[in-house]
Amino acid sequence: MILLAALLAPSATAQNAEGGVRAVGGLATGPADPANTFGGGLYGGLRWGRVVGELALDAGATTTGAPWLLARPRVRFHLTDPARTTLSVVVGGGVTLDPDLTGVVTTGAALDLGDRPVRPRFAVDYGWPIADRPVRMHLGVGLLWRPAPPAPDPIAVVEPPAPPATQIALADAMVWVPRPICEWLPPQRANVSFAENPVPLADVTLIDALLVRDPDADPFAPRPAAPDYGYITVVGWPGDTVTVGEETAAPAADGVTVVQRPPGPAEITLRGGGRVQRWPMVVHSGDVLWIQATEPAPVRSRFASGSAAVGPDARSALQQLVQDAGTYDFTVYGSYSSDGSPAANIALARLRANAVRDALVALGLDAARIQMAEPAPPMPGLTPEDQRAAVVRPILQGVE
Repeated sequence: MILLAALLAPSATAQNAEGGVRAVGGLATGPADPANTFGGGLYGGLRWGRVVGELALDAGATTTGAPWLLARPRVRFHLTDPARTTLSVVVGGGVTLDPDLTGVVTTGAALDLGDRPVRPRFAVDYGWPIADRPVRMHLGVGLLWRPAPPAPDPIAVVEPPAPPATQIALADAMVWVPRPICEWLPPQRANVSFAENPVPLADVTLIDALLVRDPDADPFAPRPAAPDYGYITVVGWPGDTVTVGEETAAPAADGVTVVQRPPGPAEITLRGGGRVQRWPMVVHSGDVLWIQATEPAPVRSRFASGSAAVGPDARSALQQLVQDAGTYDFTVYGSYSSDGSPAANIALARLRANAVRDALVALGLDAARIQMAEPAPPMPGLTPEDQRAAVVRPILQGVE
């Protein structure tokens, strides 16, 4: 089959070639009570879209025992996509030995079933000899071979560059302090400088978003060409959720979140432990914005003297805590003032803690994330009103 295709176009690739084999039988009409034929054949050719140029050869014998041969080049036209089940028509001409050698014109049709590289073909064609010979209708059934279409080239997925590994320990980082200091300082000295030298309002963002560099690097060395993106580093705690614009980033196990962003404005929001912090920033190519989040504070729910009922103000504060809980767990304990019987106060503190726990669960916090602790004794410096309370304290993972 491939050899026949190569005879038609030796330079063509096998991807355009097709061919097949078939069993064929012929019914004849014409003068002198012609004999029917039977035999087999093969064919091959080259395809251009829905058009196939092919060479076909059938051979066999007549029912009287005489040899029979039909050889012809022909053109096939597919009426639908040839890669699937399709109907085609064919025209051609050649020579036939029936029983003498003579020219012949042929037409026909074929039905190809399926879309596999090897599929069945059912064909019918007619042969009109140029001389006074029988007109034959040939019925054929066989197999067509056509190579499967090439698989499409895989789409290259370009992964964004991974954020650079942080090689600078937090204690060794250097912080740029803007005017009037204009100097790289260790974080401890930088905090003192910020406290002693208020920064103008236009530079307030620089306090929260600090550029960090290697302390051993030459500050006057030429900077390499900046990439078309910058980084935002948010230092929080495990359990926090960081959102940059519409993108939510998962913090690492130590609570540090690194986000790669194109240059331009960025709104950073941190939630967790009952707090929400927001920073409007501007990302610059090749720079790192360093943001230090504040520690989540405990929520104190105050109660009336001798009462364990959660009031409206306390419930509103608890609802805000649940909304901004992040993935933190919480410890709940009651407290009491020094007024009255210590035993009765301790029992009342437990009731207050249980009431706050029940309120948190009712507001949507999973009970498995709440740990109950023993009541806290009266603390110096707190008013009796502040001591008649239940406290919800976020559990900071990794903090002793």
